[in-house]
Amino acid sequence: MWLASPHRPGHLEEDAADIYHVMKMIWSQIKSKIKVRKFHLTGYSLGGSQAAYVAKLDTELKTFNFGKVLLINPSLTLYNSVSKLDRMLENIPGGMDHFNKFFAMIVQKVTEAYKRSDSVIFNEELIYKAFQEDRPSDEQLAAIIGAAFRLFSANMIFTSDLVTNYGFVKPKNVTLTKNTSMSAYLRVNMRVGFTDYYHEYFFPYFRAKEPSLTRSALVERLSLRNIENFLYKAKNIGVVHNRDDIILAKGEIDFFSDIFGNRAKIYPRGGHMGNLPHHETLAYIVNFFKR
Repeated sequence: MWLASPHRPGHLEEDAADIYHVMKMIWSQIKSKIKVRKFHLTGYSLGGSQAAYVAKLDTELKTFNFGKVLLINPSLTLYNSVSKLDRMLENIPGGMDHFNKFFAMIVQKVTEAYKRSDSVIFNEELIYKAFQEDRPSDEQLAAIIGAAFRLFSANMIFTSDLVTNYGFVKPKNVTLTKNTSMSAYLRVNMRVGFTDYYHEYFFPYFRAKEPSLTRSALVERLSLRNIENFLYKAKNIGVVHNRDDIILAKGEIDFFSDIFGNRAKIYPRGGHMGNLPHHETLAYIVNFFKR
């Protein structure tokens, strides 16, 4: 049974329940208009981790009875992955005190690339073009990746704070209007990392519901290890991953080989979804769902 969302994303079981609820709503609206022989499920990155939890929930509720489920470059322990992304910002020249200057440089380069582009789509290809001529060093590249994820986290955290009226970024009970300037909130939010969100906003909420809960225990719940027995036995679930994926902590890649066995396709290189457009990777994904 679905309960109202706590509006604090990151808890994989809670998020899976939200996702599953939306999937059921969509299916109820269209099932009289289309014929479906079988449902399959896939997800990449965080979506790969969430797909595992959605698949587990479906074995209990049996709305879709998924045929095949494929996890593409999932995180193992969510906290470890977001911590690594936060630390990438340590590569900003001069440190975090120069974040605003560094971020302004990224925006300028992307804006210039956008003006030169024939496309009106803002995507990763545009960001690649922005730095194609003046290629960054490895340290600068890490900082750029960290800044991109910081922008994603800023949007997520601010939206959650706004919906819950928690007072984490926006002062509690302050009402925003369409004319409210967001500049000050953005400056604050861009200095708030995933780990800040976890320790100062996310964890206190769940500890209030369960006073004996520890930070480390909650970290373990935000992991595929929490459902490893299910994943070991679920022969319809597979995984595609890369040994050098930047969101995995040292040694975490071994979990996927150990738990999934021959249902795991681990490439030696590819980073985080860097080889997803490759013919070999795409062929494996298609064949996984066909066999």
